[in-house]
Amino acid sequence: YFGVPYYYCDRTTLELDWNGIKQKIAQLLVPLRQPPSVIPSVEERERQEANVRKSKLALIDLCRMEATKFLVHGDFELSIPGAVQALRYSLDVYGAGKIELVPCYLL
Repeated sequence: YFGVPYYYCDRTTLELDWNGIKQKIAQLLVPLRQPPSVIPSVEERERQEANVRKSKLALIDLCRMEATKFLVHGDFELSIPGAVQALRYSLDVYGAGKIELVPCYLL
């Protein structure tokens, strides 16, 4: 998936993850998974951190919308990958024990 390694226990799990959310977010994950470049100034570093945070918030929204869409349509197995990704990035952005995590847990 666009230069980022993923490991699955079987083909079915891979297909559920790909069809559930990864096909929509794979290109968005590449810049988030790469190590940050060395930036000489504090302002540039802060700008990069703000861009990463904004990207993670957009990913959270997209993943939650996709998971909800699959739930509404009765495709419960396809909703899980999006819910897991939304939870993962919500934990990154907000931290553990925050109220903003509740929608992800409810999915």
